[in-house]
Amino acid sequence: MKQNKNKVILHFISGIKSGGVEQFLINYSPYLIENGFVVYVAYQHEAHAKSLVKLENAGCICIRLANKRKHPIKNLIDSIKLIKKINPDIVECHQDLANFFPLIAARFSGSKVRIAHIHSSNTDVNMPKLILRFMKYLIKVNATQRVACSTNAGNFVYGNLSFNVIPNAINMIEYRFNHIDRQTYRAMLKLTDTFVIGHVGRLTRAKNHIRLFSIFQEIKKHHENAKLLLIGGGELEQELKHAAKVMNLSNYIIFLGETNNVEKYYSVMDIMILPSLYEGGPIAAIEGQANGLSMVLSNKVDPSVEILKSTKLLSLQATNQEWFYEIEKLRMVSRDRMNDNLQMQNTDFNIEHGKVNLFRFYLFLLAEEEKV
Repeated sequence: MKQNKNKVILHFISGIKSGGVEQFLINYSPYLIENGFVVYVAYQHEAHAKSLVKLENAGCICIRLANKRKHPIKNLIDSIKLIKKINPDIVECHQDLANFFPLIAARFSGSKVRIAHIHSSNTDVNMPKLILRFMKYLIKVNATQRVACSTNAGNFVYGNLSFNVIPNAINMIEYRFNHIDRQTYRAMLKLTDTFVIGHVGRLTRAKNHIRLFSIFQEIKKHHENAKLLLIGGGELEQELKHAAKVMNLSNYIIFLGETNNVEKYYSVMDIMILPSLYEGGPIAAIEGQANGLSMVLSNKVDPSVEILKSTKLLSLQATNQEWFYEIEKLRMVSRDRMNDNLQMQNTDFNIEHGKVNLFRFYLFLLAEEEKV
């Protein structure tokens, strides 16, 4: 380990969008920086402007590399050059199945602590099983440490091998229910006297928005004043807007897009639905519970996010009517959303606990490497 005061960690991510990986870095990095770490983020693709600003405001030094799909050799060379230039104490890779690429670069460059960090429990990429197994093998043999955001995510890549779970922790106070925000933003969105169903997440296949729309259709049969509030952007935005039109839902779905103050909008919602095809550990589920929102999630998400009694996991095989009945049961229960926030503060998903645990984990790895 280097003898200078600051420890250096280099994170490799696919791109700077508005997803869970970026939020993980935004939530955890400030504490690490305050306690002697320098945090670099290496990314590909053109950065989403708002997310880039958030990462930089969190103290991260962001560096763009060549796109490995278009220029794999250049990406590998860029990665090796960057690693040798900044000489990080820790290289941590957040590209799921593509983690083998920066891990090989880090190993070639002589990095002693190489962390594979898995954030998803499946993949949308259609590939032969043999290639999938080979990618997982390359991750396992080139990583010195195995990490995942949840048990499901870890099992997906590491199988029977041991790994550490680092939860997607958040600032619980920031997401606490606020009655003034509720009134202000409901008035702004013209949602007064409206039953608001919410969904927060990128507009991607994994989030299963078409099924969400179908469940919402069932809700509309019983609640004429219901509207669906979607927060997030993504590659399927135009396709989903077209689907909403075909399903005669355009007047009842609000595509809010990406926002810098998502915590305000949780207070607007009455219930949240996440019928995901797969998830590692969705940060939105933690944020929603911190706000005291009742929610129904698909059982394809990691069960660790089912924390409050007002959160239920339901099979995607259940009918839309069954999803509605579960939603209706939760809607009828009167609860104290502020008290829910207090309960969430006592969990491992509280960043106040998580940031200290992650800091100690890094120090442990560095101390072990120093012994070698």
